Amino acid sequence: MADKQFHPRRSYRYQVLFALAAMALILSGFLLPGGTGAPVLIGMGVGFAGAAFVAQYRPKVEYVLGPDRLELRRGALREELPLPVLLDANVVDLETAKSYIRQHAQGIHAASPDQSTVAPGGLTKYCSVPLKRWFLLDKIGLGNGLQGKRRSLVLLRLRDGYGLLLSPRHSDAMASAIGKALRAVRGAQTD
Repeated sequence: MADKQFHPRRSYRYQVLFALAAMALILSGFLLPGGTGAPVLIGMGVGFAGAAFVAQYRPKVEYVLGPDRLELRRGALREELPLPVLLDANVVDLETAKSYIRQHAQGIHAASPDQSTVAPGGLTKYCSVPLKRWFLLDKIGLGNGLQGKRRSLVLLRLRDGYGLLLSPRHSDAMASAIGKALRAVRGAQTD
């Protein structure tokens, strides 16, 4: 089986927010009658435009499924998971993913100090879709307004009880491919 690469779904809400703020600041700087505030507003607007440009080039997430492993990459951060350590891969909607994270966070706070647990941020370190809601972004229409299948993520569960939320563009196809690879590995182990 050749390696299959799954492309991540990208969220452009931060770029749009920075670009809107840049436009508003630059426009108000030009419309402000001469004074010391106009250059400051224009400078801030240029700074926000630069932030929108930088946000476009943050490290991308990549998912590569091989015959015996699943490789997860985000910039310099890489993790290789052998298929036998995977329990399953399920497609979950955005609300279920958020409640899973909240439930996991509550389990960490309730756990005794001697138990080794993973922080909730570890669940989403290879997820490119922001799961936090910002009231301001919801008001201007840039909240988590993804529709239909675009709202789904892949919940990857490992045998040690750990889980990962992944955000491929085609979550159904990725979950199906991981399931087929797991069946092939388990079939080869029983033979």
